[in-house]
Amino acid sequence: ITKEDVVQSIEEIILEIHSEKGLAGVHVCANTEWDMLLGSKVDIISFDAFSFFDKFILYPEMIKAYLDQGKILAWGIVPTSKTEVIAAQTTQGLIQLLHAQMDELADKTGVDKETIISQSFITPSCGTGSLDLDTAKMVLRLTKEVSAAFRQR
Repeated sequence: ITKEDVVQSIEEIILEIHSEKGLAGVHVCANTEWDMLLGSKVDIISFDAFSFFDKFILYPEMIKAYLDQGKILAWGIVPTSKTEVIAAQTTQGLIQLLHAQMDELADKTGVDKETIISQSFITPSCGTGSLDLDTAKMVLRLTKEVSAAFRQR
């Protein structure tokens, strides 16, 4: 399967979603060819900001163009990969990481931080289905707390 095949398939799905007045979002659990998504018609890109921000930020011009269209970033700032990594997190630590990443994004793209914030929301980095119940609850609690603090800024 070629990159063009993937892009065409994604665009077909997005077109159908848009025809029903919906927003189309794509979640990426790890790394991808970000130029493919950033250059697509997808409205929301959900990415693992905790583990892969360093890869995402390699496309500052495309991220700027994406945000300039009013599109949305879903920051997966709460890790979901390993129980010990999750247990080591605090709400304040994740908020600091998020703001540091947003500052870097603003610096590299030239998009002001307030615009980035207004076109963002907070999510876990990936799903919680492989976690035990207590750890999954911890991820959801951290996500709720980081999101609440983020909204208050």
